[in-house]
Amino acid sequence: MAQYLRQVKGFSQADIVHYIFPIAAYAQFAFVVLQGYVCEFLGYKYAIIMGAGGRFCTRMCMLYGTEIWHFQLSEICYSMGSAMLIIFGGYIFNLVTRENYQRIIALQQMATLGGHVSAGYVGDILINVFNCDLTVLMYISAVSITSGFLLAFSFPQVSYTKAPSLTKVFRSVKRIYSSPVFLLMLTLWCVLTSVHSLVWGYETSLYDYLKVEQHYVGDYNGILASSGLLLGALSAMLSNNNWVLDQHVSHPHRSMIIEAAIISVCILLMSRPSLTSLSIGFILYFGAYTIMNTSFIGHCGRFAGPPSNENTEGIASGAEKSSGPSERGHFAALFTANFLLSQSLQTLLTWIVYSDLKLNVRQACLCMSIYIGTSTLLASGAAMLIYATRRR
Repeated sequence: MAQYLRQVKGFSQADIVHYIFPIAAYAQFAFVVLQGYVCEFLGYKYAIIMGAGGRFCTRMCMLYGTEIWHFQLSEICYSMGSAMLIIFGGYIFNLVTRENYQRIIALQQMATLGGHVSAGYVGDILINVFNCDLTVLMYISAVSITSGFLLAFSFPQVSYTKAPSLTKVFRSVKRIYSSPVFLLMLTLWCVLTSVHSLVWGYETSLYDYLKVEQHYVGDYNGILASSGLLLGALSAMLSNNNWVLDQHVSHPHRSMIIEAAIISVCILLMSRPSLTSLSIGFILYFGAYTIMNTSFIGHCGRFAGPPSNENTEGIASGAEKSSGPSERGHFAALFTANFLLSQSLQTLLTWIVYSDLKLNVRQACLCMSIYIGTSTLLASGAAMLIYATRRR
């Protein structure tokens, strides 16, 4: 995306990083709220259609836009699509049993990442072997997005007995947030997810920045991104493994803290002035993040059930409960609340790093690595305090 804006549309790196890309973070905050209301009170299907329509409008702006505000508008439309991805997990939750939820989520993420992988490899082959223009790739992307937009109309509508009242939704989310086990996982997940959009969204800018800085001739960022996504797809499968699943259910804090530490190191590698370091860091980052994110979504599915009177060390008892219509109806509210917290952090980070301080992408990666590392240390201390208190 960054290379397309620089080479085809003629924008500078500063324009792209400081004035175009940050708009997505600001807009997504609003769309997370909007999509939550749409999927709770109008239905998941319409929320998904809105998101797919946003991605379609993004391609139209990218193809035919000429002014900087056209591409700022494209970022707003892109954010609408990103909000759709947030509630897709809630849509699946309403279609499958709770016992199968994390496995289905893992397969869904594997399929999504697999699509990105194939697109990356095909794109690099078209550019480096067949000398295709970046505009041709954008048209191919537009055709693919249009197909997905039309396909969304065929999705089954999730049936509701009755739209839950805001009071019931608030009480349901408050009950889940009152668990110290879940609250610590949520806090660490918010930190990691707030950074993820900046790492994933700005990786093309970082590659383009280093390519220009090091006078690198080739263009293989599609293969780099695809390799990271491929490891992410394999990680989604790995999170479905019985042993890995058992570790995340029995030791949720320990698992997330280890993954957060790995993510911090990976982003630190990305901040180094080397395409090799960037490649290694990004590929490993995506694998670690996908396992963490898939597992946390599974935790949300377990905690979204009815309250339990059992005093358990972990969360395994929640997985044994069946999900009825009421808790299924509140699941989108839990998703929305989680992502609002994460999006608030992401919006603040974007404003500080890119809009206010106007750091370049390498400096931003270094700051985010320190941010995650510090949060991981604090989470480790909080986890030890929680379990020490429970043992008493």
